[in-house]
Amino acid sequence: MASSVMTPAVGIVERMADAVLRGDFDGALALIAPDAVDHSALPGAPTGHEGWRQKWAALGAQAAQIRTTVEQRVTTGDTVATRYALRDAATGEPIGFALDMLRVRGGQIVEHWGLPLPLPLPAAAGSTN
Repeated sequence: MASSVMTPAVGIVERMADAVLRGDFDGALALIAPDAVDHSALPGAPTGHEGWRQKWAALGAQAAQIRTTVEQRVTTGDTVATRYALRDAATGEPIGFALDMLRVRGGQIVEHWGLPLPLPLPAAAGSTN
């Protein structure tokens, strides 16, 4: 993992991500403002916390197939950007990367942008090429 300076914003982002990975959606949502804007919401998803919950549930089925490593984290002011390396959990083969950028204000995440995981995953697609 790339080193990063621990700022209050980084701490909030890391606590939220850890809670999501543990399946503690309520704990993660406590770190997200009720009116936070997710610029990367699922198509047709509701706004607010329910939209975040639906996204995490949808990604949860694939999470077991992916090993995620923080490769780089850049912080400027109240914004934290993270680049993740994604590997097939079974083989260790690289399958892509993901990017997240979150803005934190008043101890809560208030805005999110992200590039989604590569879909479908090689193992899920059944490809033998």
